[in-house]
Amino acid sequence: MDVSQAFLYGPLPYPNPKCTIRILIVLPGTFEREIYCHLSYLNIGSYNDVDFEALSYAWGEPRFTHSIKLGKQMLDFPESASKNGEFHDFPVTHTLYCALKQLRFETKPRRLWIDAVCIDQNNIEERNQQVPIMGKVYSSAISVLVWLGDYTEPMFQDSTKLCEKSVSAAFKYVAKLSSYGLNLAELPLLPSLHVSNLVLEVLMDIYRRPWFQRLWVLQEVILPQSCYCILRERIR
Repeated sequence: MDVSQAFLYGPLPYPNPKCTIRILIVLPGTFEREIYCHLSYLNIGSYNDVDFEALSYAWGEPRFTHSIKLGKQMLDFPESASKNGEFHDFPVTHTLYCALKQLRFETKPRRLWIDAVCIDQNNIEERNQQVPIMGKVYSSAISVLVWLGDYTEPMFQDSTKLCEKSVSAAFKYVAKLSSYGLNLAELPLLPSLHVSNLVLEVLMDIYRRPWFQRLWVLQEVILPQSCYCILRERIR
């Protein structure tokens, strides 16, 4: 990994590092531009007025096929952080790269907590400190953004509008499925829900995605103040 760990990951600065996390400040930019970011600190053990969102996603294969530009840690949260200064290439997986491309704002920074970046994955002691407070991280976030990936099935390529309507309808049925106590194996047996074949196909595609196989799913969607599921067009 061509990254200076000392440059990017200083020690967590507060008296109690078990209540301190890093936040990724994603600098604004248009979709086609490189992704520039800074890291900053946040103490979630006491009241603060800094809002952030947490990203929930399946890491996928540990192959770092893309990179983002990551700058030195900052001690505060400026409204308009600069792209000037020293930046390092920080390797990320295809899944995370696609999520950041879609989630970045064009005109203002976005503050995200992303475990793969905000926790020094090469520092075992830090990882052991941070993992137990992940529940606190998700409950402190103003929202959790669930990145489900991109459109993969051929049906998604036929009509963008039809696809969007079907995805929206599919997510509305998620709550109904929960209230019925049904699981994936029972999805084809839902005539009482009046699910069209296309919506049913979308539901099946969504529930087969790796995110739903993860152990942390429940705390990531139950603890935050709000939760948004995101499914977007493929990025190549």
